[in-house]
Amino acid sequence: MFAGVLFNLWAYPFDTFKTNIQSGRYKSIREMLASKFWQDRSVKQGAVVLLLKGLVADSVNLIVYENVRNAVERAVHGVVPE
Repeated sequence: MFAGVLFNLWAYPFDTFKTNIQSGRYKSIREMLASKFWQDRSVKQGAVVLLLKGLVADSVNLIVYENVRNAVERAVHGVVPE
């Protein structure tokens, strides 16, 4: 889970650049940086939503993985791993 959150923190600025340039809001990364876009409230709100989504998604993935792994282990070997 921690690795997923760290990746989201690392990737978020790049995704923000891409989204803003594709939307036509800015023409270049240089223009975005000059406008101090990171002070915009929506950027901070987006980061919070991204981190919360990452925590939930990573938690669900881990739970599903563990349950499937245990089910396969029981089906193949008839035992539950520790």
